[in-house]
Amino acid sequence: IIGRLLEISEALIKLQNYQASLIIFNALSNPFVQLLKEARRRLTPENLAQERLLKNLIDFENRYSNLRKVMLRADPPMIACLNIISGDIMKLDGVENIIELGEEKYVNLKKMEEIATSVELLIKSKTKSYTFEERKVYCYFLEKGYQVFMSKYLDLDNIQEAEFKLFEIAKQKT
Repeated sequence: IIGRLLEISEALIKLQNYQASLIIFNALSNPFVQLLKEARRRLTPENLAQERLLKNLIDFENRYSNLRKVMLRADPPMIACLNIISGDIMKLDGVENIIELGEEKYVNLKKMEEIATSVELLIKSKTKSYTFEERKVYCYFLEKGYQVFMSKYLDLDNIQEAEFKLFEIAKQKT
């Protein structure tokens, strides 16, 4: 399962669906999934390379900085990580607009740049949708390729439940 999810995540990155890839990464990062030593031993060298790529891309220890850079460079169509963008905007809401140094007052340009980056990502993800052909390939991948292998493990009607389901499977195995 882990190897297949890594393959799916890599395909999602190629399709520029960063949101779904992040969901899979979060599911695989669950401590109970990490404890599945037998499953991890079965990972192929390709799977391990996919895992390194995903860890480097997501890099949550550096506040997803690599993922932000990739999303900013990506040409639409793409599905941005809206939870990261909304988290950034919420964090910036608490930052002052004006910086006071003694009697001098300055506009907080760093805050303005970060707001502009967040807005750029939102606009970029909305400016162009997948063409019919791209959407057909994308939907086939999610509906068939993914479903055939994962249907016995996950409720595919709600991809958000993937992390919870994997958590439950991992708990049963430990």
